Amino acid sequence: MKQARTKIFGILFIFIGLYALYNKGLHANILHTLSVKEAYAYMQNHPKVTILDVRSQDEFEDDGSLLGATLIPLYLLEEKMNFLDKNRVILVYCHSGRRSSLAGKLLTKHGFTVLNIKGGMSAWVDNELPYEF
Repeated sequence: MKQARTKIFGILFIFIGLYALYNKGLHANILHTLSVKEAYAYMQNHPKVTILDVRSQDEFEDDGSLLGATLIPLYLLEEKMNFLDKNRVILVYCHSGRRSSLAGKLLTKHGFTVLNIKGGMSAWVDNELPYEF
């Protein structure tokens, strides 16, 4: 009987802890990811989406960028995110997806709605989708 009560209290403690974490905003750190083809279709159907490139200036200039992209390198994002509109969905990318994932989590934490492009510019080029220099 005492063991059953201990198990019940343990389970109850876990649920209370999870609820507290949820209310602290831990759930908001989930980042939604799109394949490059899904991202391209999303851009076609949502022309007001903000396309955010978090690569370096050199990568942006040398390797091209998605049509209409805004460049804010990842290392500057926290200080420059106030230039982004929280009322618009942000489609974020980098070269391979690692930096954009970090950027997306940061932006999500600050109340932005973010979609990350899986595979980044590398996958975009591999799939022969349009971009500009």
